Amino acid sequence: MFKIKNIGERNYKSTWTGNWSSINGTGTIYYVPENATLYASPYLVITPQGYTKHYYAEAERTTSQLGKGRFVDVGTPVKSESLVQVKLQAVTGNVDPPATLTAPATPYFSYLDTLTNQQNAASTLYFYHPDHLGFASWITYTDGEAVQHLHYLPWGEDYVNQRTTDFSARYTFSAKERDSETGLSYFGSRYYSSDLSIWLSVDPMSDKYPSLSPYVYCADNPIKLVDPNGERIFVANDNTKQYISKYLIDQFGTDDFIRYSHNNKLLINHKQYRRVFKSTNEYQKTLLRGLKSACRNSSSATVEIDNEQVFDYKRSIPINNDDCGILYYIDVEEHVELESGITIPTGTGRDCFIFINNEGAESTTMSSEEGETGKSASSVFFHELLDEFLNYYVKGKTTDSSSQVEKVFYQNNALQNKGLPPRDGRDHQ
Repeated sequence: MFKIKNIGERNYKSTWTGNWSSINGTGTIYYVPENATLYASPYLVITPQGYTKHYYAEAERTTSQLGKGRFVDVGTPVKSESLVQVKLQAVTGNVDPPATLTAPATPYFSYLDTLTNQQNAASTLYFYHPDHLGFASWITYTDGEAVQHLHYLPWGEDYVNQRTTDFSARYTFSAKERDSETGLSYFGSRYYSSDLSIWLSVDPMSDKYPSLSPYVYCADNPIKLVDPNGERIFVANDNTKQYISKYLIDQFGTDDFIRYSHNNKLLINHKQYRRVFKSTNEYQKTLLRGLKSACRNSSSATVEIDNEQVFDYKRSIPINNDDCGILYYIDVEEHVELESGITIPTGTGRDCFIFINNEGAESTTMSSEEGETGKSASSVFFHELLDEFLNYYVKGKTTDSSSQVEKVFYQNNALQNKGLPPRDGRDHQ
């Protein structure tokens, strides 16, 4: 039996094996836990056999290192690692087996007490070489020798899987972990069956494109599109697309590194992105990295931009020139329909809506040490999307107690890229 507990994200998984016993001619099947995997973070995964550390270039996994740490000292129990402690606290009280299963004689993660850091052991490194969609195509060993070669059919079925050792990458199609117990790929929001070419649950944003089945992968177009977690940055309408293009051209001189799916998901054109990235300054590189991260995170946001008043359903008043941008977290108890046609569903704080009054953004100046920043609508866009949505809401890099300057980090990069004084944040609310 395969068991998952999902508390916002996957914290652990356990597998159970069935055993047959017969007492006085009465047969009984009972289940006992075989393995328990702890997902301490995207960078550290632990099993009874050992632990794996993952290394990333932005959101792309590049390397996996087996059984070597740097927690504290050689021989330090992995359980002492702070990430492990946080995750263990998160699953406490949530690992009780169903009534039909036999409780284990020892706690699920008792192996963490004896699993130790092998800091001085030889590095066992595996490097991932992605294809044009970011999926693992070749895996090489520390010495550069290929250990696995993979190709996939459009919907993720294995087409080629060649190995030279007993190592088999768990992170394959769409760079997501494929559970060996079920053959399903875990995308963070949902599970995907590449054999059936469907998601196993409804797209949480399905209300935005009712003409499309909520179970299809990549809008039935996996040749061109990727779906890293089942959620995205959405734009409300064509008017918003025009303003986003205007803001990107203002900052980078081009907008050809983005595109939209048929249901208005904002997507990154990776080939054009790399070309633009190579020719940019440090301010622009910071903005590009942030934009890419926002498009690949595990939460979702819908952006609406207008040149006049934008309806703010949180306060039931328009966003005017004095309040040119708002990020709103869903916590309403009933559906709300905006003037633009967007329906705000009942939610639990997971989704965000970003509203920008372009006219107000173009005429707004903010406090800086030199007096005023100057006017820049594009800086307001990056502030709402990256400072507020990405840094504050999604990643928690900034909090209410952070300094005012930290809260306007991306906006200041956008301002300085335009040769304008950075915002000091004193007028940030």
